[in-house]
Amino acid sequence: LYITRKEGTLPGRLRLWASAGFYLLSVSTYPLALAYPAALLCWEAADQQRRFPWWSPGWWWGFRPAMLKILGWFGPISIVFGSMTLYASLHAGPLWGRPASLATLTFPVRMEHLVYAEGYNLWKPWWPFPPRLVANSLKASAWRDEIFWLCSLALAGTVWACFALKTSRRSGWWAVGAAYLFLMLPMSGLFDSTFFLGDRGSYLASLPWTIAVAVILAACDQPWLRRTAGSVLVAI
Repeated sequence: LYITRKEGTLPGRLRLWASAGFYLLSVSTYPLALAYPAALLCWEAADQQRRFPWWSPGWWWGFRPAMLKILGWFGPISIVFGSMTLYASLHAGPLWGRPASLATLTFPVRMEHLVYAEGYNLWKPWWPFPPRLVANSLKASAWRDEIFWLCSLALAGTVWACFALKTSRRSGWWAVGAAYLFLMLPMSGLFDSTFFLGDRGSYLASLPWTIAVAVILAACDQPWLRRTAGSVLVAI
């Protein structure tokens, strides 16, 4: 709804309102996609890059109003529900225990957890084995786990593939890669317990694929081509 709207039209405004409303419903159901506004910013940055050189005056003047619109519509929703989630986690009642404290973990160890989390969800949705990452499964030194190196390779390869062509005016792969990194960041273990990765992290990891599918469908100008691409994606 957001990326296919037309600026300055009533249907375009309705699509913007609907997209913000659906985001509100999403985070009020389960506050997993708190970093979604960052994904929209990545999309707008890549869209402007198709028209103007990266960080040129024309690029900035095209990106600035879109940035303010995203921060104005989606930012407050993310901030409010993020604050509520943080408050609830620090004042857990008798039914739900407080998340494991990160105070005992050094910053390098948290970075290990970050690499583990970002890489784990790249390959785990396609791996036909039971989950390895469950509550309290990550040790203080994650690099001792053999899966940590698989996660590191997956993350390094994906980052290279997405960002090696970031200077291309026609490439939006870097935006998809950045959207994934941002979406996973709140649940990566850098700021909170990595328990969330064994809970519903696989849903979060599928969001960049959803964005990629939406971009592909939006790029299909011919109706028959859009229908065909949609049917193929549904079949997959």
